[in-house]
Amino acid sequence: MTAILSGVALLYLAVIVVIPSKDELALNFHTTPIMCTTITAKDISASGKKLQCHWSTCSEWCLSKGSGTCMQIHVMVRNNGSRVNFRDCVDISDENCSALDVNATFVKWCKKGECHDLTGMFNCTKDADNGCRDITPAFVCTNRRKPVKSIECNEEQCSERLDGVFTCKEGKCHQLKDIGKYWRDCERKCTKLEMRERNVIIFSRERLVATACSSMDSPDNNTIAEVSESQDWRDKKTAVFLFCTYIEKVNGKKTYDLLTSDCFNATMATAEEFQHMRSYMDLLALHQTLGNRSEWVIEPESTLRIMNNTQLRINSQGCVNTLKKECTAFFETHAHDGFDGITPDRYPCYYTDLNGEFVIGKFDPNMTRLHLLVASILPGCLFVFACTCLFICSKSVGVDDEGHLRVTLLQSGGAGGNASELTSTHLSPTPSLHHQQHLPPVTTLTLTPSPTSAPPPTITHFRPTPPHFRPTPHHHFRPTPTHHHHPPPPTPSPQSQHDAAIPHNHDVSMQPDAGLPTHYMLFTAIVTPMWSTKQMSFFLTRRLP
Repeated sequence: MTAILSGVALLYLAVIVVIPSKDELALNFHTTPIMCTTITAKDISASGKKLQCHWSTCSEWCLSKGSGTCMQIHVMVRNNGSRVNFRDCVDISDENCSALDVNATFVKWCKKGECHDLTGMFNCTKDADNGCRDITPAFVCTNRRKPVKSIECNEEQCSERLDGVFTCKEGKCHQLKDIGKYWRDCERKCTKLEMRERNVIIFSRERLVATACSSMDSPDNNTIAEVSESQDWRDKKTAVFLFCTYIEKVNGKKTYDLLTSDCFNATMATAEEFQHMRSYMDLLALHQTLGNRSEWVIEPESTLRIMNNTQLRINSQGCVNTLKKECTAFFETHAHDGFDGITPDRYPCYYTDLNGEFVIGKFDPNMTRLHLLVASILPGCLFVFACTCLFICSKSVGVDDEGHLRVTLLQSGGAGGNASELTSTHLSPTPSLHHQQHLPPVTTLTLTPSPTSAPPPTITHFRPTPPHFRPTPHHHFRPTPTHHHHPPPPTPSPQSQHDAAIPHNHDVSMQPDAGLPTHYMLFTAIVTPMWSTKQMSFFLTRRLP
């Protein structure tokens, strides 16, 4: 069983682990990640047309390619942006904001079974396919009564048709009764911001950080140091607007430090231009305008570009075998292309000089090597061990003439094989002189025929077979019991005299045995411990009929 299971595991893992890991390592991806920005993200299988899926960014279960979704993400590949450290900052405002255009968001069609895992706040319309749009990033609805009754959407279709604004969690939705229109009865996020006395404005996807800092520095940009020494910036008469992918907040005793990385699109704005603004949408529009009419403090994203448009795959195969909805989680952080107003996703990716058609989103060479070794060595060693055990067992266990399993590895009869092989040896049937010295004497029995008959034959009783003797299939004989006292021959009848006149080849050994003599039984008791079980079984069971 171990051999079968390990063999199947070795074959199975070779397809889903060994070969993909080997191919990925052979492509020699750079271990230092660069940055990718999503340009387009489209599921060609959702268009309703029968289009062939030549490649996909991520699909579940590599052995069933071509089924399910066919999400294709194209990205712009660029170098990493600058690192900027903001020192001694106070009065930090950190808000989750969004420029989401609800009318441009992707629609979940409940009638088609796409609403089984809804989580967030959705605006649903009672149309033919019952479409729901996600409004969670941009709107907040507070102090609203939530009814006890819920609509379950955890099956292929919802228990009832959704119509209105709903808050959902894993397919369990409650309608907000007091809200007729989300844009009228709900409040858009980040519309009451306070921008006074701020000299740093950082955009980080759907996040806005505004603060006042005493200094800033950059290990790879000299312009930042020049701005930091500017008195207008220190007096908060000007502010720096920039985009950073990563922001880390370090708490101090009374102040904070902001450590940012992958920063670009940095420009300057005067206090009069932004301090009166309170909406995130207005600040975002100002940032875009400043880049068109002023000098860049940190170069824009377009100057860092390596490849304009290339494929993004989760790995070199474009599929995973974990069956943990890994693709769903990957799309949540990689599939926003800015079409609906949300800032496009930016994330690290890996490229190779051997293939410029695609980049991958996940790559850990050490873990890939570990998976390759475990998937190869563990089932391989178990398979070799199991086969070795089977070989040893086949050579050490045999079946005797009675159908019993016997362990023959340490016996003189040899290892393994069928017990019938014990009768196929080529040893001579004549015992050695050494064994003849310890055998009982040969007893001869002579039959006295009538005067007119032929000379009587001499019947010789065979000695017991010595321990080393193994008769061949051609020597089927048994020792005839020895008779010490013979009764007088009977008076032959006329018929017997007539029969005796005809020569016969008398073979007394073919007559049934009358029993075993005492010295023969004694010899058997002495020699039996010296013989193997198979040899004694053969010797004692070969009695003539």
